[in-house]
Amino acid sequence: MLKPSLIAASVIATLAGCSALQSSEQQVVNSLADNLDIQYQVLTNHGANEGLACQDLGAEWASCNKVNMTLVNQGEAVNSKDWAI
Repeated sequence: MLKPSLIAASVIATLAGCSALQSSEQQVVNSLADNLDIQYQVLTNHGANEGLACQDLGAEWASCNKVNMTLVNQGEAVNSKDWAI
């Protein structure tokens, strides 16, 4: 039978390994939150009148808009591939 202290040490080591992974993922999130600059320009607020398929897109009241959105990372390069917008 395993000693309780050995089981406790195994559980702590496992949890410590998980926290290091989460910490790394959280650092990516924090970096994006701190350094990602979002700018947008509204091209039209009346997308249906401009020929956009707002209803097909599932827009509420079949009303949608069209924008140009620019994302700029003001910080260091983010090399993580485990995120998406």
